[in-house]
Amino acid sequence: MELLKRRGAEVSYHDPFVPVIKPTREHPQWAGTRSVAWSRETVAAFDCVLIATAHACVDYRQLAEWASLIVDTRNAMPFAVGSPRYVKA
Repeated sequence: MELLKRRGAEVSYHDPFVPVIKPTREHPQWAGTRSVAWSRETVAAFDCVLIATAHACVDYRQLAEWASLIVDTRNAMPFAVGSPRYVKA
């Protein structure tokens, strides 16, 4: 998240297990940042979705429908290979 932010990106996250980022010495600037809602409207508002951690409870088929571009670093969406909106990283 920090690398993207330094390059000018507006960064948010969704994690069902981390509703709010707690303070840490390594990343104090993220303390209090809240996980965004899982909804069509929220996901569709982003230019790109990056999957950095794969959770079994996330509906990746919904994500495939809602997102304009997905970069998958965890092979969470093998069914999406070949889609022009999907990049396996």
